[in-house]
Amino acid sequence: MDVLKDKDFKLNLWDCITFPLCRLRLIIKDKYYSLKYRCQRFARGYSDEDVFEFAFSLKEHIEKILREFIKCHHGYVGDEEEYEQKLNDMLHHLEWMDEDKIHDAIYKKYNKYCKEYFEEADSIMGEHTEKFFALFKELFWSLWD
Repeated sequence: MDVLKDKDFKLNLWDCITFPLCRLRLIIKDKYYSLKYRCQRFARGYSDEDVFEFAFSLKEHIEKILREFIKCHHGYVGDEEEYEQKLNDMLHHLEWMDEDKIHDAIYKKYNKYCKEYFEEADSIMGEHTEKFFALFKELFWSLWD
């Protein structure tokens, strides 16, 4: 719910004066960090932002690259259809390595966070992680542009 559209919420004079300044401060701060991370990527090839929760940023990059391989048919060795199917399988497993997707799929079964929920979520994520990296290992030297 948007606080500013709530009927019971009223801004006082001080809030009306400072709100635009706070917003401007956040915009400037965002631009500063964006420039900082861009300079880090230029200087050393990666940024502090890429290092933070590395698995998630790596997963995001791999997903984009695999979609590009499928779209442009790059790097296939042998049977193109089989290669594309393996890339699609890798994408499928990569998608199921996402905690949010697993949550959406199994939370309805438990309707609460409990030991069984976390065990099943870990099991599903572990299974897809193993299958993804088995395919990744198999295709590693053929993944090229």
